[in-house]
Amino acid sequence: MEGDAEGWNLEGIRLCEEGLYRDAIECFRQALALDPENKVYWFNKGSAYETLAWHVDAVRCYGRAVALDPQYLRAWIDKGQVHSDAWQFEDALQCFDRALEIEPDDILTIYNKVLTLVHLARYEDLIVFIDGILAGHPDDLQLWIFTGFSFWALGRCEDAIERFDRVIAIDPGCMDAWIFRGRSLMDLGLCEDALESFGSAIEVDPESADAWCRKASALRELKRYEEAVECCDRAIAADPGSREAWSDKGMTLCDLGRHEDAVLCCDQALAIDPDYTPALRNKGFALWKLERYEEALIPLDREIQVDPSDPEAWAGKAYALNALGRYEEAVVDYARVLEIDPRNIYARFCEYKLHKEAGRYTAALEALDTAIQLLPQNSVLYKYKAEMLLKLDRHDEALKSIEIALTFGTDFPEIFELKQEILDKRGQ
Repeated sequence: MEGDAEGWNLEGIRLCEEGLYRDAIECFRQALALDPENKVYWFNKGSAYETLAWHVDAVRCYGRAVALDPQYLRAWIDKGQVHSDAWQFEDALQCFDRALEIEPDDILTIYNKVLTLVHLARYEDLIVFIDGILAGHPDDLQLWIFTGFSFWALGRCEDAIERFDRVIAIDPGCMDAWIFRGRSLMDLGLCEDALESFGSAIEVDPESADAWCRKASALRELKRYEEAVECCDRAIAADPGSREAWSDKGMTLCDLGRHEDAVLCCDQALAIDPDYTPALRNKGFALWKLERYEEALIPLDREIQVDPSDPEAWAGKAYALNALGRYEEAVVDYARVLEIDPRNIYARFCEYKLHKEAGRYTAALEALDTAIQLLPQNSVLYKYKAEMLLKLDRHDEALKSIEIALTFGTDFPEIFELKQEILDKRGQ
């Protein structure tokens, strides 16, 4: 094949078909040495690199192909896919946009752009893009589902349900539509309606572990725990390798007070995926309920390593540290919860309790003031604030907190005792 660029190219294609991609790359190199301006040779070489997951080399080759021919649609698409595989989604989006300029109706590129926008969590842009595409593809159910998913991700659940209903009207057997419709209803607090949606998904596919897990979640919200366990068991029977089903069963068993059994279920989930954060969290909670606080720290620490942005993991660890009397460490972890989720009222309350127990009344008062901003009509918080102000000998302010507490509720008699104590101290 000496001196025959096309011969080297054809040999490279043959070797690719046999799975010999490294040898194929050498053939394409020989072809390009003879014809360096051939876009197809650059594309073929890039394709071989892509199959080997050599992303940098693949991008370079596809880049040379589109530099030689800016209208080379397939090269733009494949270059974008390589960027996606390398989690370089902004670069991928640029490639898919360029491909759509060349061929606006190419369905492969449309779906690639949709998935890229999902990865980038640019849901508003995704809705606008798909709505423009739907004019030419009104019966494309997947596009309707993606817009519904985007509305759901944005918290616009009513709009999401409208999109899923549109899909179901066209195809009542669409599992994804029933499941995401149910999830949207759950987020609206309409658990009974969600239960019906998940039931419809199960009618479509009685062996869907996901549908059974979703039904279990709705039953759990309705406090129908025994039924929820049965659904988890159905999910496990359908897919014994479902980490979600085992973890959900563990969480539901915790609700039933069966904490030892819950730990065993979480262990099953973690045997499938040692880094599955819901199972790590649920196991930590179950061990905490069993007063095995040191053991609880192990899965909770692991969860934090896997996902340090999860406030529930930090809160769970703080609870365990608090139970062990390691108050200073617990305060640090509650502070971490509040960095991630400043509106976490329970973390604020726990922060107050720890400062109070350590005698840091000013810090406890600050935690209560923040909690009151989140729940401004909670009489109990004002009572606790009065107690802290009393500790600090700020009697007039303490009385004012008592009066505010009484405007929101008088169903705990000790508040009158506290008021009298404050008056006595002020009189002294």
